[in-house]
Amino acid sequence: MPITKEFAIRLEDRPGTLGRLCQALAEQDINILAYQQFPNEKGKSSVRRVVDNPDKTKATLDRQRNDYTEAEPGANASFLILGAADAGKAVKLLEQASAASATT
Repeated sequence: MPITKEFAIRLEDRPGTLGRLCQALAEQDINILAYQQFPNEKGKSSVRRVVDNPDKTKATLDRQRNDYTEAEPGANASFLILGAADAGKAVKLLEQASAASATT
């Protein structure tokens, strides 16, 4: 199992905060391989990302003065974790999307 770097970034829960972070990474040609976000405390959230270029990511986060930590997770593939208030409805939507992509 390959070892990759995971960055846990604390962000303010305000419109545009996540977008600015993604834009900064995109401008450096950094690809996000895995992503997770969850509320951390009132007005804050944690964003966890595995990226294809940890060195450039670290430099970008430092330049933007982001509050983050690094860890080394084992990984075999990219993954995405979604949270939904109505899991049944989310499953139906994912099944519909899967069926639609299989016919195209």
